Amino acid sequence: MITKYWTDSYGNVFSEPAQICEFEGIPLYNPRNEMLTPPPICEGGKRPDLIPDPATQSLSWSIIPIDPRHIKCADGIIRDKAPLELMRDGLEQIPLGMKVVVTQITPEHPHGLMLETQTLDERVASGSLTADQAHAIRLEICHSQRRAAYQETSDGLFFDWQRGAATQEAWLIAIDAIKARFPKPEKNS
Repeated sequence: MITKYWTDSYGNVFSEPAQICEFEGIPLYNPRNEMLTPPPICEGGKRPDLIPDPATQSLSWSIIPIDPRHIKCADGIIRDKAPLELMRDGLEQIPLGMKVVVTQITPEHPHGLMLETQTLDERVASGSLTADQAHAIRLEICHSQRRAAYQETSDGLFFDWQRGAATQEAWLIAIDAIKARFPKPEKNS
């Protein structure tokens, strides 16, 4: 049995048995994009490619590097890199304030990568925020957490104290507990 070989635009090699001409007994294949000789073995970041020879009007195998925007999978198939793989490899820009994180392969993360929000310290280190801007954000977060906690606990105690159902001391203890739970950030953090 004679096998014919061809490649796709990624460099994946395909093969199938060549039909034999009933009259001449020769294999039938398209000499412009198929060959009867097997491709060379390629290691690492290389792939086989069919190169036309204008002088002989035939094809020959060549070994070329895999395009950086493509990846060779464990099963040997070459495919386009996913957007997160391109970002991880520096071929695409990561959105401002985000980072690419390696995670477990799941149906939600088929390539083991996900986008995650950078921490304020990471944003300061990358230059997308100044230290003063990061401090202002931390301060606003602290104030909003305190506001929510005040509404949840101390505001009720304040009104109870005003009606005589609670003591001022209980209200002040609740406020101190909230301030301890959500301390104001220091300027240098």
